[in-house]
Amino acid sequence: MRLIDLKLPKMSTKEMEGMEQPSMPDSGDRYPYGMRLTFEGDQVEKMPGMEKYKVGEKVTIDGEGEVTSIRMNEDKDKKRRYTVEVQLHRVGCDTKENFDDSFDEAAEGE
Repeated sequence: MRLIDLKLPKMSTKEMEGMEQPSMPDSGDRYPYGMRLTFEGDQVEKMPGMEKYKVGEKVTIDGEGEVTSIRMNEDKDKKRRYTVEVQLHRVGCDTKENFDDSFDEAAEGE
């Protein structure tokens, strides 16, 4: 599976005028709302080691879900925007280092 960077392009204050919920130009949050996963209590307990992660550490996430909704909105300029909602059913999360090590071990075993 190819990974796509969802980082938003830098926008000036003028470009953000009229947007519904603009980010602050220098807020540092460059990813769209809704692209953040939050694991709490039971979910953290089900994934051993997650409580040992460090802030800023890179992780690899793999999951399986179901498309639960698809919406299309067309504005006055005839620009169409799609929203696809996915309910995650199963998810795995590991540090990038551990994931790379596991991948290498699996590749050697083939």
